[in-house]
Amino acid sequence: MLLMSPSEAALGIGAKCGGSSPADDDPQMVRILRYITPRIEGALNVKSIERKAWRDSFYVGSMPCHNTGRVELSLLLSNGFVLPSNVVITLPSGATLTGAEASACLHAELGYVTLESWTRGIVTVDYESGFEVPADPDPVPTPFDENDKVLLGVPDWMKGIATQLLIVWYRTAVLNPKFPKEISFGQVDSLLKRELYARVYEKYMRPRVGMVFSDRLDDVT
Repeated sequence: MLLMSPSEAALGIGAKCGGSSPADDDPQMVRILRYITPRIEGALNVKSIERKAWRDSFYVGSMPCHNTGRVELSLLLSNGFVLPSNVVITLPSGATLTGAEASACLHAELGYVTLESWTRGIVTVDYESGFEVPADPDPVPTPFDENDKVLLGVPDWMKGIATQLLIVWYRTAVLNPKFPKEISFGQVDSLLKRELYARVYEKYMRPRVGMVFSDRLDDVT
């Protein structure tokens, strides 16, 4: 899936191909944008930003019997950008939290659940997350690839990060600059990764300290 259309990306980087901006079916720009999406997902620390239904399963220990303060159990979902309206939390006892109860435990954008009471066993969280996939065009063009659709509702800051990666690609691949022999491509790639993660963390950083990570993720779409 793409974060933006090729024509929108071309406007962002100021690229011109053959005297005009690339069309939305430009194969080179489509391929580059498709490869950028998983890198953005990795920097966001999520499995997917595509709208799907998921089930995360967590094995949790017993709640402490004696404590001097507030005790919470934080479960880090495999995805962020969760839709709070249809979250279902199933506790080890078989009891379920839905609706307002589940929403009160959920941190939707960052994708984690906080429980104040629990027992030892398996906790499952069913949820939908990510950005909506548009319907197929009518009529369907030939050729047509489902993975080349542009996700709906992607925030501007995420598109900005993708555009920055495109600018780097354009400078290094299209303009074909000559690097000094003292600079290796490994160093350049390392700097690009640091730049990507730094820009993502300015806007979006999922918590990790004190979190229980998912033992199993199922796609239940």
